[in-house]
Amino acid sequence: MLARAGFGVVLYDARGRGESGGHENAFGWQWDRDVRGAVSYLAGRGIHRIGLLGISTGAEAVVTEAASDPRVKAVVSDGLQGRTAADASHLPFGDRISIEPVFAVAGIEKELASGQAQPKPLLELVHDVARTRPLLLVGTVAFEREFDRAYTRGTKATLWELPQSAHTRGLEDYPRAYAARVLSLFDRALL
Repeated sequence: MLARAGFGVVLYDARGRGESGGHENAFGWQWDRDVRGAVSYLAGRGIHRIGLLGISTGAEAVVTEAASDPRVKAVVSDGLQGRTAADASHLPFGDRISIEPVFAVAGIEKELASGQAQPKPLLELVHDVARTRPLLLVGTVAFEREFDRAYTRGTKATLWELPQSAHTRGLEDYPRAYAARVLSLFDRALL
């Protein structure tokens, strides 16, 4: 979709996957390091109009990277959910009481097993990104839409809800509308 529209596209293998070395972190807490590597690769070649599109855990990675990297000019985050108890604390009460404890225990286990500190809450990161550049969140399943509503509340970020689609299936289910929204955001921010 992006290449057909004339954008240069860089795809990479996350660490520990595909042809990349290292150890993967399946929970995605440090996947933004790989995104930063791709952004640095482009910047090192004189490319300064950089947009990010992340899907599922990649959605967390691009938001996390963009929050601390001014080289990123626009972000599309498709499938952003939650990764910490702090994220789950923004859900409605019914969801929060079932999800927040699971996230809390999983977070502690991951900290102990990996030695990694838990990342900043996604709400803070979404607010950081939306303050300075265009941000589109694509939310499909109910759980995800609840997170995304909380994250975008009070920001300039745009939330596009697709309740008839499965997780990250918006492009497949609505190819024209998806392309129109994503390309419009990148056209305004990058061209």
